Amino acid sequence: MDREIISFDYAMKDILRQKAKWVIFTLLFAINAFSQALSIDGGANYFLGSLQKEIKNHPYGGFGFELGLSDWTTGYISGTFSYVKLKNNTDFDGLYQFLGRAGIETSERIFKFAALGMGVSLAGVRGDDATPEAEKYMLNTSESQFGWNLRLKLNLLRINSFTFGTKFNYDHLWTSPKNSSLLQGGIFIGYNFLNCRPCQASNHALLGSHGELPLLNPTGRIAPNLLY
Repeated sequence: MDREIISFDYAMKDILRQKAKWVIFTLLFAINAFSQALSIDGGANYFLGSLQKEIKNHPYGGFGFELGLSDWTTGYISGTFSYVKLKNNTDFDGLYQFLGRAGIETSERIFKFAALGMGVSLAGVRGDDATPEAEKYMLNTSESQFGWNLRLKLNLLRINSFTFGTKFNYDHLWTSPKNSSLLQGGIFIGYNFLNCRPCQASNHALLGSHGELPLLNPTGRIAPNLLY
């Protein structure tokens, strides 16, 4: 009876993970289609707590999309990839790690050069086998866990539609038997479509030259009367 309950529990978790992956894929497609800004970033992983004893700190690379939700908030979806080495386990050459995040952060109307955000995280890990013994570990197959994240973004320099700055992400993951924590810090380059001059000229041409229903307001955001 206990074995049947455990099997059912694992089956339900697998179904939920598969559905969650499709939901995140759909969100990524939607935010990519309607995003107002995109960015690429790179930096370093800093594992916290018990993970410090097991995993070495390694660099990561990532991407992100942003969409204005209101005058005061911005939605974000981002993902980072990294290949990390283990300190003690020799059955694996390393781990492939993916971190996906979705959340809401403050807009520039609140803090001009900074954005504070919070959202949900999905971490995926798969072991890179080094010996046949690796098949005995759960890391031999793809493992995924949910959690929550905090985000700080600092815009340090703007040149036309490009923004250069730094990002810090703290992720708290609901792993077993203990929760895991991770800090990622790095630099980013972002491109804002709303500040693109050819795009604004195209919008003006589409709407006419008499000023009817301007698409962009003076702050560079979509006019509210087009959102409702």
